[in-house]
Amino acid sequence: MATFFLAWCLGGSFSSARAQDPPPVPTPPVPSAIPGAAPAPATLIEAQLKAQQEMIQKLAEQNQKLTEQLDRLARRLDSIGPEASSATPPPAASRTTPATPRDLLIEERPPQTTATATATSDSAPDAATAPPKVYDPPAGAQVATSSPAPASDPAPGHKGLIDSLHHDDDYGLKSLFDSLHPEHSKGKAWYEKLSIRGYTQFRFGRSLAAEGIDPDLLGSEDPSGANPNLLGDRSINGNAENFSIRRARLILFGSVSDHLDLYFQTDFANTPPGSTTATQFAQLRDLYGDLYLDKTKVNRFRVGLSKVPFGFENMQSSQNRVPLDRTDAINTGVTPNERDLGVFYYWTPVAKQKLFKELVDGGLKGSGNYGVFAFGAYNGQGGSQIEKNLNLYMVARLTYPVVLPSGQVIEASLQGYGGEYVVQGARIRPLGKGKAIVPDGTDGTHGLRDQRLAATFVYYPQPFGFQAEWNVGEGPGLNEAQT
Repeated sequence: MATFFLAWCLGGSFSSARAQDPPPVPTPPVPSAIPGAAPAPATLIEAQLKAQQEMIQKLAEQNQKLTEQLDRLARRLDSIGPEASSATPPPAASRTTPATPRDLLIEERPPQTTATATATSDSAPDAATAPPKVYDPPAGAQVATSSPAPASDPAPGHKGLIDSLHHDDDYGLKSLFDSLHPEHSKGKAWYEKLSIRGYTQFRFGRSLAAEGIDPDLLGSEDPSGANPNLLGDRSINGNAENFSIRRARLILFGSVSDHLDLYFQTDFANTPPGSTTATQFAQLRDLYGDLYLDKTKVNRFRVGLSKVPFGFENMQSSQNRVPLDRTDAINTGVTPNERDLGVFYYWTPVAKQKLFKELVDGGLKGSGNYGVFAFGAYNGQGGSQIEKNLNLYMVARLTYPVVLPSGQVIEASLQGYGGEYVVQGARIRPLGKGKAIVPDGTDGTHGLRDQRLAATFVYYPQPFGFQAEWNVGEGPGLNEAQT
C-alpha cells in the first residue's frame, strides 16, 4: 500500500514539478474598473503581477523539494524489504502535509485578482510595502507550508546495514564496509556479483621409452632409462598409463566492490603424495582476495593462496597454454602447483591492465595481469603443503609488454626469488647399491638454500609467435655419493 501510494503521488500530483523549467506564469486579465471608482494605478497592477510570480515560483520550488523527499522515502522503503512495503500507511490525522493530491491541487490553482478594485480606495495601503492579498483558500483546506515533509523512518526494530563497531576509519574497516554497502544503492548485493566457471582435461597417456615398457607396443626399451616420475602428472609413470583426468577445476570469482575482488579455485583430480590406490581428491588451488588501494586498480595487494609471480609459463592458465604441461626447468622453481601462501603487491598502470586483458581474451596466450612490477613474501614449501621452517621466501618481477607500430605485441621480463627449502626425505639406495637410507639434510626444520634468477621473452602469436625462458640459480640436491 505504501509503495502504491508513493507512486500515485509522484506520478499524479508532482508531474508538473518534475519539469526542468518552472511552470508558466498565468497572465490574469486586467480587471475593469468598478463604476464610480478611480482607475487602478499601473504600479499597483505591476506589484500584483510580481507578487503572483514570486508565489508561483515558491510553490514550484516547494513541490520540487517534496518530490525529492518522496523519492528518498521510496528508496528507503525498497531497501527495507517487502515486509515494510506491505505495511499499513499511517492514519490521515497523523500525516504531515501534503496529505492528498487534492490538497496540492488547491495550492496550484491560479491566484484570484478580485481584490484589485478595492485596493484602489483611499484607505488602501502602499503597494510597495504591502502587496495585496492574492489568494484566500476556503475554510478547512490544507495548504502545504514551506517546510518539506520529513521522510518516514524504516520499520521499527530494523537498523539496516550499519557499521556498529567502527564509527571511524582507524582500522580501515569502515572504508571496506562502505564499499560493500554503498548508501542508497539499488545495485546487486556483493554475493550476487560472484560468478562460477570451470574446466577439465581428459587424457590418454603413454611413455615412449622407459624401463618396463612393452617393446612390442612402442618399440625397444631404453636399457639405461628409468621410469618417469612427474610430480605434476602422476598418471605418467611408465608402469600403469591409460586414461586419466589431468585437471577438474571449479572456480568461484567476482568483483564484489570497487576495492575488493575474490577468487576461489579447487581441483577435483588431485592425487596427493602417498596415495597408491585412490585418486581424484579435491584440493584447494587458489583462495585469495585482491585489495585495491583506489578505484583505478593500479595498486593492489593479493592476500592468500595464489600463484607466485615467477616465470611467464608458470603464470599462464592451463586453459591458455599451448603445451600440455609446463617445462620442468622453470616449473621446478615454484613446485608443487606454482602456488603458495603469501602477500604480493602488484603495480599495473591502467593502459597495461587493458593490454593484459586483451592478450588473454583475444586468444593470444597471455599470462594474465600479474602486474608490471610485482613484489611479495610467501612460505616457500608450495601450495597446499605444510610449512616446515621459520624462513620466508621473497620474490620480485618486472615485465613490460609493448605494442609495436605494426600491431605486434612483445613482452620481456626479469624475475627472481630466494629462500630456504626443506626437502621431504625418502629412503633410497645410494647409487643403486647397498641398503636403503634417508639422505642427510632432509626433513626436520633446517632448510637448504634455494634461489633463482630468470629472464623471459615472448613474441605473441599474431598468428605465429614464440616464447623463451632462461633461469639460473642453486637449489637442494643430492651430493655425488647420494648420501
